[in-house]
Amino acid sequence: HVIIMTLSIVLHTAAIFCVMVPSLLSLEGSLSNLSTRLSQLVITHAALGSIVEVFGLVLISAWIIDRTKTENCFERKHLMEATIGLLILELVIGTYVYMALYPLV
Repeated sequence: HVIIMTLSIVLHTAAIFCVMVPSLLSLEGSLSNLSTRLSQLVITHAALGSIVEVFGLVLISAWIIDRTKTENCFERKHLMEATIGLLILELVIGTYVYMALYPLV
């Protein structure tokens, strides 16, 4: 299970730095007006992504520190559920932002 979580966080981090940050930087003035709906969604997407990164790293670190006790995983079940819920919400918002920035014509 932790291997899948680690792979997920590695891919998430790679996507952030290799795709999303360069894409955001290429937009320059497009999101300068923070009162627009799109700007607010981008900020929300970035904030959720940051929270997911931190939660994922906390879960992986906790496993690395004490991998001998499987019952410790059950103590972190609520954090795992919150992480997957936020990840799905982030994915939905990210998909919407992508479709708004690059509409199919």
